[in-house]
Amino acid sequence: MLPQLIHVSQKGFIKERSILDNLATFWELTALAKKKKGNTSSFDA
Repeated sequence: MLPQLIHVSQKGFIKERSILDNLATFWELTALAKKKKGNTSSFDA
């Protein structure tokens, strides 16, 4: 029943999942978006 109540992207406070996984996903997607945009500086908004 829990898989129906808790989305797979929910990471915090779930056994065997880490809230840091979301942070890693965020950084990977941000880097990919910057690469596609042609922005090579990691400090630009």
